[in-house]
Amino acid sequence: MFWLDERLVYDGVYSNVGWYGTLLLTYKLFGFGLFTAKKVRLLLHLAGLYAAVLILRRAFAPRQAIVPLLALGLSPALIYFDTLQTSYGVDVWYGAICLALLLSIRPESAAPADRLKAAAAGVVAMIAAMSYPVFVLYLPSLVLMARWCGLDRRAIWLSVTGAAAPLLLAVAWVQSRALLLFDPDTGAGLFRGGGTLTFDWTTAVHATLTTARDVFVRGQSYYFDVSRPDFAGVLSIAALIGVLAIVGYALITSKNGRQVGTIAAVLVVLCLAVPAFSTGDPGLRRSTGLVTAFFAVFALAWRTVVTASAWPTAVRRIGIVLCLLVPIGSALKLRSLHDDARRDNAFQNRDWFAVAGSPELSLAKLSAQGADQTLACAVDADRRIIPCRYQEIYPAIAGLRRWNRQPETPVKALDWKTGREIVLTPELWNGKYYPTCTRMNECR
Repeated sequence: MFWLDERLVYDGVYSNVGWYGTLLLTYKLFGFGLFTAKKVRLLLHLAGLYAAVLILRRAFAPRQAIVPLLALGLSPALIYFDTLQTSYGVDVWYGAICLALLLSIRPESAAPADRLKAAAAGVVAMIAAMSYPVFVLYLPSLVLMARWCGLDRRAIWLSVTGAAAPLLLAVAWVQSRALLLFDPDTGAGLFRGGGTLTFDWTTAVHATLTTARDVFVRGQSYYFDVSRPDFAGVLSIAALIGVLAIVGYALITSKNGRQVGTIAAVLVVLCLAVPAFSTGDPGLRRSTGLVTAFFAVFALAWRTVVTASAWPTAVRRIGIVLCLLVPIGSALKLRSLHDDARRDNAFQNRDWFAVAGSPELSLAKLSAQGADQTLACAVDADRRIIPCRYQEIYPAIAGLRRWNRQPETPVKALDWKTGREIVLTPELWNGKYYPTCTRMNECR
């Protein structure tokens, strides 16, 4: 966010300017704290749930809508991702917001409110795609839904126009456009993040198995450390099988069921295939569209059982129980999920944010020190400086002062290349004086 405030991007991997821009605006309006981004994610979570309410009330009575809403809100994967401060998983909530906007547009309407909703859907979609590239995989499903709901060409073009606005704003704002669009050093850029396509079957199989383990066994991939994920355990497996069986019936007997099933299937295929054939760290964070697709078919299954008046009473009750196992299974995982969120993981920074009793105290201590002293990397047994990641503590200190309206004094550090004092600036990384490392264990 500090780089973006300087009208720069750190490198092509960190080109998610939709998410960083949202946080930067928040910091400028309300001030900076190390965990402010958690509050932003909470607000996005609540906005996504409200959008889900607007979607569900079109197909359910108020009481009937509670079950699919609980199933979505209790998803272990989504709750865990929302405890982080990255943009992983935001595609789910942005997808719900976009869908709610599209469904609220009256077909063939020329009313200003409907035109505004169409443009707003495009704006939200582009912000989502620039927040985390996975959202690009949602676009075919959203377009199909828009066409099936009867949106005319005017509404679709208004959505496209709305989508162009934040993209043009980002390109105009960022001065290091080459890094934003495509960084040759990392092979990454806007809408790609840190992954590039590769048609290697070994990589694809490994990525698919990693994602399957994240969903069915235990989350152990990049930034996803969950001991009991969504479909782990006997209850959740039984619920999944039951939901899929009910959906299979809906696909055969209902046109709306076939439409929802097709939209979900498109999203599943794209969210499995595209990340599988991409380089980088595989796992559920790249395929959260699978979670979105499941809750779409879960809503379809629930609607099928609560409206199936022709079913034998015993069969209908079995279907209801199987569907209820989804939120029940997720609720039983909340305790372990709480422990997962508190557990240390390999991606936590311990160079700077563990020097005092808490990350906040560590930042306050280093910020006070940086005003009149010099930040310094650790040294080894021979008193040689160990290369460290100033790019994490420097913008935190500088941002704390700038966004909290404190005096902006230079942040000085001991250059681990020369052993001399240096004033830290973003150009040290954009100019390649320091390497723009993207993993915690790099640049040591």
